[in-house]
Amino acid sequence: MRSILERKVNFISILLAILIAIGATLTSFSYFFGLVLIMMVMLAVILLLVTKKIGLTAFLIYSYLAFLAFNVEYPLIFIGDYGFSNEHPGGLRAAIVVNHFFILITTTFLIGVLKKKKYEIPLNIEIILWAILIFIGSISLFFADNHYAVFYPLIRNLSILLFLVVFSNFKLDYLWDSFKKSLIYFLIPFQFFVGLYQYIFVEPLGLRFLGESNNPFRSTIVVAESQHGMSGTFGHPGIFGLFFIMIMSFILNDLLNKNKEATKRERTFTFISFVMGVSLILMTDSRASIALFAFISLILIVLNLYINKKMKKGLFKIFMISASLVMIITTVLALRAEELIERFLGSDLLYQVSYRGGLNEISLDILTQHVGTFLFGIGLNNYTDVVQKMGSGFAYSHPVHNFYLLLTAEGGISQGLIYSGLIAIIIIKMGIVIRRSKDLLLIRKAIVVLTSILALTLYNFTGWAAYHNQNYYLFAFLVVLSILITRNYRAERKRVNAGAPKL
Repeated sequence: MRSILERKVNFISILLAILIAIGATLTSFSYFFGLVLIMMVMLAVILLLVTKKIGLTAFLIYSYLAFLAFNVEYPLIFIGDYGFSNEHPGGLRAAIVVNHFFILITTTFLIGVLKKKKYEIPLNIEIILWAILIFIGSISLFFADNHYAVFYPLIRNLSILLFLVVFSNFKLDYLWDSFKKSLIYFLIPFQFFVGLYQYIFVEPLGLRFLGESNNPFRSTIVVAESQHGMSGTFGHPGIFGLFFIMIMSFILNDLLNKNKEATKRERTFTFISFVMGVSLILMTDSRASIALFAFISLILIVLNLYINKKMKKGLFKIFMISASLVMIITTVLALRAEELIERFLGSDLLYQVSYRGGLNEISLDILTQHVGTFLFGIGLNNYTDVVQKMGSGFAYSHPVHNFYLLLTAEGGISQGLIYSGLIAIIIIKMGIVIRRSKDLLLIRKAIVVLTSILALTLYNFTGWAAYHNQNYYLFAFLVVLSILITRNYRAERKRVNAGAPKL
């Protein structure tokens, strides 16, 4: 008599064979639907194998972190061309969508509920401020011209509030290690090969369903063909550049501080990922990204030297590693020296500075139309709906290239202050941990979060890349890490104050 396991395997095998056959048949009639079904079958097989090995919750968390660079979304209710139209020419979609972030966050929460996991709702200042952002966004519905446009960021903020609550119930070290592994084993290598293909062949790879744009390059109207850049699955080189600056702090920190628990394979992949990451940032041809990456890397190195000196650790090792990394970066730079010099010194730099100053003035004009817009804004994601009525051309069909001004114009002065305050609180908290904690590993984590947030803070003055899903959800993950680092620091202080030995 056949065992239960054997019957299950046979049933699954037959079911998969039928689904694949149906998918192959559908492909001959509709390539899209057939391809989607086959991909779903493949994902189902992977899910079965992986969840059997590590568990469903761990798989969902790893998937969220590994797929941060994707934007798989489907508009359920929309206006125009899937959320874009003459009335809403730019910005985020004017649509109610479902995306892979929603699905993974909600599923992780529900699995925890089914397992009778008791979620604690910590009243951290970060979570309170995020809830206030949702309240402000809800008020902006009453002032918006395009209500569908408001729902896109509003529902996203709701999903992130759930994310903050759920993920802040996991251990810091668990999330940290999961994120690092997702970066070195999947996210960075995947984006490297996609980006390299785009850069060499000057065409998209065809991963539109993952977020890749049909034209994933910088406009060649104002830059040379050799400076077109690439964007992987992010849609634009600027969005790609900001994301990679933030995640490269994790990689650089690991290289500067050898993790004794890491395997030789992990250290090898970390080094390879660093080289890939530096190459990718350079291939974006984004001046802001390249300059900011150099600046943030310098800050991270200086902070590590400061901490090693403070904790009476050796400085020679960090000096030597830093020198080696500088040599690697210099070598990569030398391969594209001519194009980069032209990009910084001989292109449209001065024009862009002046032009974006004009964009800022337009946003201030919108903000100060009357008391209502100043206090409550014009509605989330409604900037292009309003500005396109004021003129024509790029300036009147795209959001202002300053994220702080964009948020303030759309949600009023209160939204601008809340968002800026959230960033400031994280920076202050990480600074306190760096200065006062005695836990070296916790300090190094705080340095990584601090430098990543600093990169976001500075980049926001030059563009609105932080508004896009990949960077927005990465920021949410950094908020979670800030909450957990602060929680661990307070636990450490309690042990010290109680006179207990360090665990």
